[in-house]
Amino acid sequence: MAIEVLAKRPLAQLATFDDVTWLDHELSDSHASGARDQGFGRELRGALAVRRQWLVEEDLAHEDAHGFRLRRGALAQLQRRELLRLAEEVSRDLGKTYVEAASEVRIEGRIARRIEAEAGGYAVIENARDFTLVPWSRDFARQVGKAGAGIVRDDTMPHWTLQRGRQGPEIG
Repeated sequence: MAIEVLAKRPLAQLATFDDVTWLDHELSDSHASGARDQGFGRELRGALAVRRQWLVEEDLAHEDAHGFRLRRGALAQLQRRELLRLAEEVSRDLGKTYVEAASEVRIEGRIARRIEAEAGGYAVIENARDFTLVPWSRDFARQVGKAGAGIVRDDTMPHWTLQRGRQGPEIG
């Protein structure tokens, strides 16, 4: 038996949550969820209906005679909203400015910690004056607190190179 955690939040919160949720993946899948109209299935159907309406009101989807469809880039837009919300929180905590990671641009700093979003985790890469959020990689777990550099490609950080410690003059 295998158990997969689909969400960290209660179903009722997911229906109007401003990030990509597994409800969005259910709605974008052309196959019906197959949820029964009793127990959790009834709750799921209700949450999907609320989510559909919320996405339409946010102009991220539309519903017409042909059915419900997410707009192009809707999931990326939701993910960006959550990234900016998290960046604002971290900025307040650290008292530093957020610098958005650009694709194919080298990022340097210390892996300060992991933060969680509904759709996945981010690494906080911290410098003296600012910080960047990059998609979390399992390799980062062993490198928290260490300085390094890497390049973000296609919303991933495929390789992070640790920097050697700086050796300055010693006072004896």
